[in-house]
Amino acid sequence: MQFSSRRTVRVYSFILCGILLLAASIGVHMHLTRRLQTGELSLRRTVLARMNEENERLTAALDAADRDAVRQAAALLCGYASMAYICPAETPEEAMLLSGIADTALFYDALSRAVCDEAALSDIAFWKQCTASVSDGIAAMALALTDRTDHFEPGDAERTAAAQLSALTASFRTDPLRRPTLTHPGYRFDREPPVTQAQARDKLRTLIGAPASFLGNCCADDVHGCYVFSCQNGYAEVSRCGGHLLSYAFYPRPTAHDGRNADACINDADLETIAAAFLKKAGIAASVLTAEEDRHGIRCFRAEPEEGRAVTVGIRMHDGTAVFYRAEDYYLRDSK
Repeated sequence: MQFSSRRTVRVYSFILCGILLLAASIGVHMHLTRRLQTGELSLRRTVLARMNEENERLTAALDAADRDAVRQAAALLCGYASMAYICPAETPEEAMLLSGIADTALFYDALSRAVCDEAALSDIAFWKQCTASVSDGIAAMALALTDRTDHFEPGDAERTAAAQLSALTASFRTDPLRRPTLTHPGYRFDREPPVTQAQARDKLRTLIGAPASFLGNCCADDVHGCYVFSCQNGYAEVSRCGGHLLSYAFYPRPTAHDGRNADACINDADLETIAAAFLKKAGIAASVLTAEEDRHGIRCFRAEPEEGRAVTVGIRMHDGTAVFYRAEDYYLRDSK
C-alpha cells in the first residue's frame, strides 16, 4: 500500500514536470518567435528607409542630369530591392507586399541600362515621373511600418501601394519576344541605307516618346529584317533599312487606383486629328482615315494611302496616346 502511494506520487511528479517543461518550451518558443518577427520587421523597415534616402539622391541626380550618379543610385536601389525576400513571407498578403518591393528592381535596372544610352536622358521628365511614383509607393509602406511593433500586418494603404508598384514596374520587364520564323516578306525600302540599333531606337523615341524607355529588350531580327524592341507589355518593330516603324503596341498595366476617368474621352474629330498626325510623323501621308470599332477604350483608325496598302493606328480615347500601329502591308514589296 505504501509502495503504491509512492509510485502514484512519482507518476504525478513526472507529469507535473512534463507540463512545466512543455509550458516553458512554449513560452521560450513564443518569445523567440516574437523576437524573430521584431527583427524581421526592423530589417524591412531599415531597407525601406535606406531606399527612401537613396531615392532622394536619385531624384537629385536626375535633376542634375548626372549619369554616373544616376547609375550608382539606381544600382544601389536595385540591390536594396533584391533584399525584400531576405525574410520569407508568412501570409499571402505579406508576400504581395514583398513582391511589390522586389519588383522595383525591374525599374531601377531599366534606369541603369537607360543611362548607358547617350540619348536616354532626353526622356528626363519621364524617368523623374516614374522615380517619383516608385518613391511614393516605397515611402507609403515605410510610413505604415513605423506603426508596427511586433508583426507585419498589411493595411489598405500598403496593399494599394504594393499593387501600384507592381503594375508600374512590371512594365519594365524585358522578357524576350518570341516570334514565328517566317521567310523575309520583302519590303520596298530594302535598298535604303541600313540603320544601327541606336539610330533605330532614336527614331522610335521620336515617334512614341516616353514609352520607348519601357522597351528595354532589343534584338536584331535578321529573318524579318528589323529590330524588335520589347517589354512585358509591348513591342515595336523598326526596319533595319531606312528605320521605318513597321508595327507597335504598348499597353501599360492599369491599376484599380490610378485615378483615371474612363468616361472623359477626347472628341471624335480630335482623335482623328491625332491619328493623322501620328501617321504623318511616321512618314505616311493619309488624307482619309476610317474609324473602326472601339476596343477597351482605344479607337482604331484605318488608312489606305495607296490602293491595297492599309495602315492601322490605335489611339487611346481618354488621353490621345497612340498605343497601336501596323504598317507592314503598306511597306510590302509588289509581288509582280
